[in-house]
Amino acid sequence: MIVDEFRDSIAIYDEMLRNGERDPLSMLNIVDKRLAEISNHIAVCHRVLAEQRSLAHGAFLGSTRKRHLDKAEQAGQILEQVVAVQSDLFDFRHKVLNQVATQLRGVV
Repeated sequence: MIVDEFRDSIAIYDEMLRNGERDPLSMLNIVDKRLAEISNHIAVCHRVLAEQRSLAHGAFLGSTRKRHLDKAEQAGQILEQVVAVQSDLFDFRHKVLNQVATQLRGVV
């Protein structure tokens, strides 16, 4: 699932940073790109959630309404998970920014 991929990427990025495979500045670029991907995913989840709620509201048959409500609930759960991963990635980004600031202080 895409949420697991997003979550796993944080651990991979942290390991890459600790092992020196990436310097903090290039890691910041990687994290920002991932945050953009997550933001796009959040927008898609929100759209699906809104569409399914709208379709459920206009459905005449109970089974159709239930199907749309189930899809809306599933999209809402995925949305919550992605927002949590986004928050964790912002925390990691803060850690990387601190390392960039430390490097810059050493240069000046």
